[in-house]
Amino acid sequence: MFRDRRHAGAVLADALRAHRDGIGEVVLGLARGGVPVAMEVATRLGLELDVLVVRKVGVPWHQELAMGAVAGGGVRYLNRDVVREVGIAAEDVTAAIEREFEEAERRERSYRDGRPPVAVEGRPAIVVDDGMATGASMRVAVAALRQRGATRCTVAVPVAARAACAELRGEVDEIICAATPKPFLGVGLWYEDFSETTDDEVRRLLAEENRRISYQVLRAVLHTLRDRLPTEQTAHLGAQLPMLVRGLYYEGWRPRNKPEKITADEFVDQVAREAMLEPEYARDAIKAVIATIRHEITPAALDKVLDTVPDRIFELIAV
Repeated sequence: MFRDRRHAGAVLADALRAHRDGIGEVVLGLARGGVPVAMEVATRLGLELDVLVVRKVGVPWHQELAMGAVAGGGVRYLNRDVVREVGIAAEDVTAAIEREFEEAERRERSYRDGRPPVAVEGRPAIVVDDGMATGASMRVAVAALRQRGATRCTVAVPVAARAACAELRGEVDEIICAATPKPFLGVGLWYEDFSETTDDEVRRLLAEENRRISYQVLRAVLHTLRDRLPTEQTAHLGAQLPMLVRGLYYEGWRPRNKPEKITADEFVDQVAREAMLEPEYARDAIKAVIATIRHEITPAALDKVLDTVPDRIFELIAV
């Protein structure tokens, strides 16, 4: 029994620790109830978080009866047995699917509040929900992630029906079900608090995640740059930074007589490791942080610091 979705996410994170697939993993929470669970997983494992909307496609005159599901990007699942049994015309099926596609994409844009989707292409993906009864929505989610170029798909849920786990196991690279009680009866029965997750809560959690990742990247870039500078220039740059950023900049600093020498590629790799990013994204992050610093200190002060940076690293961070 889980206290709430956050507690379920903590339990799920522990179950996932032994199944990590290396740097670059991204966690995607199925809206809406899967997002609080995924947030806890992403925070505890130090991974990026994004939202994925899967919409049920209901029979037009009986919306509770699902004839399929869709996800953004054009991924669809259609239960042809239901379509045939209730006798839905092909044009009505198409119209219902298109409506749900539009709604799925509208919701994802709304939840992200203008921020772009987290890149999935070339990365392992962990898709999380608050539970799994049949696996229909999860099946569509996995198809959407494969279409977006995920190299590996792991399904992770706190509680699930055994049959659903067994059926989905052959369609994903790995499936983690923290609990598979029998009898299952329903997802909500295994939570003390299973109150509805609202749209506003999803937006708040994603905004909070965006701030966490921004802090993580800022810290990684500042520390990597700081440790490449002579002591005098380290102090000079630190004195120019805003007070809140200055504390982060000096965190864990040990003055050295000679700064550590590394190549531009090693600089990128170190930022990537500390910020838990792929190197290609780390390069953009470095430029973004330096661009932000330029707005906070005088050009002369920054130039004085950058004059001491090796040429190859200077070319990397010059913006």
